[in-house]
Amino acid sequence: MPEDYIRLSNVIDAIDLLRRWTGISEDELAAMIKGRIIPAYRQVKRLKSADGEVISFCNAGAKPWVEQYNNSISYDWSTIVFSLEDVLQLENQHPEFMWIPENSDEPDDSSSNSDDAKDEWVRCDTLSSRWGVSPFDVLEILRSGELRYNMFFGGGICESIHELGDTYVHNVDLLRWETANQDRINNAPVLEKDGELLRQEIRSLTQKIAELEAGKAALQLELEARPIISPKPPEPPKPPRTAAASKAATEMRVEEWKRHASCMVKVAFECCAQGPRKRKRPEFRRLAKKHGGELPDVALDILRDALPEEHVSRDAGPSRQD
Repeated sequence: MPEDYIRLSNVIDAIDLLRRWTGISEDELAAMIKGRIIPAYRQVKRLKSADGEVISFCNAGAKPWVEQYNNSISYDWSTIVFSLEDVLQLENQHPEFMWIPENSDEPDDSSSNSDDAKDEWVRCDTLSSRWGVSPFDVLEILRSGELRYNMFFGGGICESIHELGDTYVHNVDLLRWETANQDRINNAPVLEKDGELLRQEIRSLTQKIAELEAGKAALQLELEARPIISPKPPEPPKPPRTAAASKAATEMRVEEWKRHASCMVKVAFECCAQGPRKRKRPEFRRLAKKHGGELPDVALDILRDALPEEHVSRDAGPSRQD
């Protein structure tokens, strides 16, 4: 690293200074440098130290390159920087450096805060990302005369990509050129109305997200406020009938039918002793009770079917009483 380099930690380049000092023209800034009112430096390189500080290595006594076209003069401010400390000191002495020229139609930074200025003029160093091309492609389009432009710092012709930041195109001319040259643009231009539609959609989605979050929070509070009710345990299944239980049930039914059979035999014997007669169901039931039993319908049907026809009445109606 040459020993004659000057190290500066806080610098501002000439283009940014001209945008900052809206009351100073390029000619006046060049005169201030020539008159040693403010020292200018030519930045050779920028390096970042181990602690993250950016240091500019510069040569002292720098001046902008001057190019003259007929009666107009243009300046090449590339690589020209100033110490921010010198800039702040002059601003304290001359606040008029940052005043806005009256009746100026130049799209400086102070006027770019208004929506009208943003809509009317577009800086050419933004066209590279807007179109998806390189800055050299933008410079070639401007120099070919396809798209009208204006250099608001001193006028002249845009000859370098470093001058794109000082060059502006009118929004009407820009949109007209983009419409006619869609095939040459890799990224379709984002118009203001498209941007507004996207912003509206973002606002709508943000509102919906907020509403869903609020609903979620309300449901969570309601859930926490409710008492905890333990679920009712299911009823235990009925134990299956064991073989012993089945056997006991069968034996009970056998004993029951033994009693029915004994009663049926006694009733049949008495019917035979009394002789033939058309007997109906009520008479058979009375005879069964007489012999100490009650015959269910199934047993009574079996008895009546087993007796000879002369002892059983098949007709409807009350039975004959003896």
